[in-house]
Amino acid sequence: MLKETYRNYARYYFDLFTPKEKLLASFHTVKYGDPSVYAIKNMLNERGVVLVSAHVGSWDFGNAYLANRLPGRVNVIVEKLSPGVFKWFTETRERFGVKVIESTDIKSMLRCLRNKELLVLLGDRDLNKNGPLSRFSASPLTCPRGRPCFR
Repeated sequence: MLKETYRNYARYYFDLFTPKEKLLASFHTVKYGDPSVYAIKNMLNERGVVLVSAHVGSWDFGNAYLANRLPGRVNVIVEKLSPGVFKWFTETRERFGVKVIESTDIKSMLRCLRNKELLVLLGDRDLNKNGPLSRFSASPLTCPRGRPCFR
């Protein structure tokens, strides 16, 4: 499982360095996502939508795919780790049409929901660093507090 997690993370970085034209061309081969985009688009006609994803796999490819299908309506929440890294991630995501919101900017998050836009966040990040302590690859790791929700 750890090997697959690292493989997915490598795909995530690959997407960030892929030229825009090549990444956009690959969208035509991803047909399985269109029904989900159609459902999200229908919800956005009535209200803003919060989409929660995990921080694995090619989630930047997913955001770029959504932004291509829902132009001007995709916002991602990003933790500002350092000014330089934040600037690079912001510029990289914006070139695919994804709007970036800093994780502390609650007003912008609420504004995008009022404007019937999509707000994408990573549900597995413990930004406050006060969740239950676990170990990942011999390093301490905090997980978000809460309980799973199933329907």
